[in-house]
Amino acid sequence: MAIRSLLTSVLFIILAGGAAMAEQVVLSVQSVTVPPYEAAVSGFKAVSQFETKRIVLSEMGGMDVNKKIKQIRPRLILALGMDALSTVKVIRNVPVFYLMVLNPTSVLQGQNNISGISMIIPAERQLKLFSAVLPDLRKVGCIFDPEDSGNFVKKAREAAAKMGIEFFATEVLSAKDISPSIEDMAGKIDAFWMLPDRSVIKQEAIEFLVLFSIETKIPIITFSEKYVEMGALMSISTDPSLLGCQAGRMTNAILGGTDPLQTKPIDPIDVSVSINMKIVKKLNVTVDEKAIQKAKVID
Repeated sequence: MAIRSLLTSVLFIILAGGAAMAEQVVLSVQSVTVPPYEAAVSGFKAVSQFETKRIVLSEMGGMDVNKKIKQIRPRLILALGMDALSTVKVIRNVPVFYLMVLNPTSVLQGQNNISGISMIIPAERQLKLFSAVLPDLRKVGCIFDPEDSGNFVKKAREAAAKMGIEFFATEVLSAKDISPSIEDMAGKIDAFWMLPDRSVIKQEAIEFLVLFSIETKIPIITFSEKYVEMGALMSISTDPSLLGCQAGRMTNAILGGTDPLQTKPIDPIDVSVSINMKIVKKLNVTVDEKAIQKAKVID
């Protein structure tokens, strides 16, 4: 009887624990329904141990979002994109984990319940991948706005020095400085590094940069596949689905009590490399064959 009673108690504890786990909810908040966010949520759900509910801000119809969140009582909020993070940052009693936010520090003010995965791949890692694809790479140049990319450029300069790569970085403080700053790099660099910086991602700057690349045969290396489709030679970027998987594993650990919430942005683990083979041929650039086999090739 004692053994049967003990087994019954153990079974009750196991079932009760499972029920408690099933009742724990992660709430996904996103501004709109777009493919990158959907891919991130799918990746998250694939590895998350918790039920996931969702709020799409554009579908709320004027409803009080924070009131709705309080009604759901989530264990954790997954904020997808800047608009979602800006909306939920006022919540202090629930952990918030963000994804797909380019510059989270611009809206955060030292909240200790908010963490997330950065979309910015560390400079040293990018330079190593660039060098693996472009074996003749010795000199790299970029333009940047100090407010947007000053800290990243500092780290890039340090990483380049360690790798024996010459690094040319020009500060751009107004739109009129963009074209002359790019033109000044002709003959000085082997590749132009296009950063996610407001000085470069304007349409007119991109068009000028692509023409500069074709005329000088200096390839553009960048942060998004869409610019590879527009004429850059290669990109190193984060993959929404893989970011979602990483977030799922991390939130499992946070809610499971095995890993504390980190307030500093966390580096992405997995990255995607894309190469435009038409541009490779047009610019007559030497590209490592093994790197091509591992990359997503755009013809």
